[in-house]
Amino acid sequence: WRFSGGTGLTKPRAESATTRTNARSITEQSRNTTNHNSLTHLINKIMMKIFIENPADQTLVAVEDWKKVENPRSAQLVIIQTSETTGIKIHKNQLAGRFEFKEAQEAAAGLKDFDEQSFRCPTRRECLDIYDARFQGLDEALELIGGERLDNNWIWTCEEDPDPEYSSYTAFFFYGNYGELSSSIKYNSTSVRPVTALQFVK
Repeated sequence: WRFSGGTGLTKPRAESATTRTNARSITEQSRNTTNHNSLTHLINKIMMKIFIENPADQTLVAVEDWKKVENPRSAQLVIIQTSETTGIKIHKNQLAGRFEFKEAQEAAAGLKDFDEQSFRCPTRRECLDIYDARFQGLDEALELIGGERLDNNWIWTCEEDPDPEYSSYTAFFFYGNYGELSSSIKYNSTSVRPVTALQFVK
C-alpha cells in the first residue's frame, strides 16, 4: 500500500512478469560487472611489484636487494609494475613549490629520465595504481632511496574535466593518503609528483 497524495491509501499496481525479469536481468548484469571489476583489481594487486631503478645502468632491482647497496639514496626512481607489460616510474620527490594546473604540466615535462623521456603528472588510473602500491611497499621504497612518501599531499593529475563545455576551468587531483580523486579549479596551487609510463618486454 502507498499514499495516494491525499489522505487515503491506494493499493499498489502489481508488477508485470516482464518488469520483474528486466529488473533481475539488470541486477545480474550489474553484479557480473562488479565481480569482473573486483577480480581484475585483485589480479592487478597480486601482480603488482615494486622495484628500484639502478642509476648506474637503469636495471630494475628488487627493494630487498637494493637495501644491500652501499648508497641506496643514489637512486632517483621507484618502479611500480602494474601488469606483465606495463609499469609506472615515480620520481623520488615532489617538485619544489606548488603549481597551478598548467604550470604543473610544464614543470613535470621539464624533467627528463635517463632515456631523455619527459616526465608528466600521473593519469587518474595511475593514481589509483599508486594508491594500491602504497600497500605493497611503495612508501617504504621511496623512503629507502631518500624520497618522500605519497600519503601527505594533494598532487595534480594530467587530466582536465572531460566535459569542457560544462567545466572547462577544473582538473583532477589526487590525495594519496585516502586514494581520493577530486576536481579542483585549475588556478588553485598544489603539488607535483613526476611520473612516466614504462613498458616491459615479455
